[in-house]
Amino acid sequence: MDSRDRVLTALDGDQPDQVPLFELAIDNSQNNLKTLYNFIPGIQKLMQNKFNNTLIRFLGKAAGKRITNTLIRKIGMKGGKFATLTLVKAARHFGIDATTLMIGILFASNFKLSSRFDYYVDEYGRMGAINKDTLTWYKGGIMTPELLDEWGFPKPLEPSRLELYHEGLELNKDNKIMLMAMPGGMFQPIVEGVGYERFCYYIYDKPSFLRKLFALQTKYLTELSKYCIENGTECIAFADDSCYKSGPMISPKLFEKWIFPGYKKICNAIHKRGGKTLLHSDGDTHMIIDGWIKAGIDAIHPFEPPMWDLKEAKENWGDKICICGNVDCGIALVYGPKQRIIDEVKRCINAAAEGGGYMLSSSNTIHYGVPIKNYEIMVETGRKYGVYR
Repeated sequence: MDSRDRVLTALDGDQPDQVPLFELAIDNSQNNLKTLYNFIPGIQKLMQNKFNNTLIRFLGKAAGKRITNTLIRKIGMKGGKFATLTLVKAARHFGIDATTLMIGILFASNFKLSSRFDYYVDEYGRMGAINKDTLTWYKGGIMTPELLDEWGFPKPLEPSRLELYHEGLELNKDNKIMLMAMPGGMFQPIVEGVGYERFCYYIYDKPSFLRKLFALQTKYLTELSKYCIENGTECIAFADDSCYKSGPMISPKLFEKWIFPGYKKICNAIHKRGGKTLLHSDGDTHMIIDGWIKAGIDAIHPFEPPMWDLKEAKENWGDKICICGNVDCGIALVYGPKQRIIDEVKRCINAAAEGGGYMLSSSNTIHYGVPIKNYEIMVETGRKYGVYR
């Protein structure tokens, strides 16, 4: 089997020739991405100089708001595209079976960049920090009814978004790995765009505004997912962190009311076109996993330890979904040693691989704190012990 067949077989709940290796993202594991991050402090130092900052502000005012905003968006798109496509290159480099192409966090029509180059505001109103480690560390959200009226909502078929999507497909035109489009999720972009504290107030003070946002997000994800399935993608991955280590971020009843109906519409549209679905959420998801499954999600990632045990997941939900996870990337993959990583991989395979319907992955992503050699050990061990006999 090739990677595509291997992954699709697992997503169907069946047994391929060997356990597929999947990662949501492999971050900061190639030199060119590190070069980008090392370049950022120099830009910030330049922009945070009082004279340079004043000069840039003057030139921006002289050029006009429209020209300045267009230039800022282009800068943001270049950086975002470079970072996103580098993640795909990293996955191809390690020879795993599947990864995602992130097209949901975009520096698009309403992208804002601070004059000190230390944070940006994305199309949902989320503030992301810019530093030597990451471009996406979440700082807060500013979305309000007034801002929504001013900005509008993200457009699913934004030309710059589709350009990024097709460049990702072109990068993987030999289908060396299976590339899943990842447009975001139902819950996380909205709660982060509004801001956690304000969101909690809005549940009681402005529930109609939240319902409007979730309805808009349902439409957005449906249209973008349909486009991707009809133009080169066979699985849509939803990145939708919805839980803390102690449980859901909001009441399960609100998930039933606002989130799961949207996922049902989206999954129906994807399945109608022959596609598959995968959902990622960290935390303790016990209280809401059945809602995702009933909505039509085909695979869930990563069953984060220690809140989850893969054997439990396999025994209770293995006949309903493809189980993905959950090699510990918080301690084992960061610090090793080698034998500990080997034991972690074997633990996962022994717990969930039997009978198929399982993909091996980390418990989140291969983040910049994971040494490359440690991830190589994980991949090699997965290939060695993940063969079905």
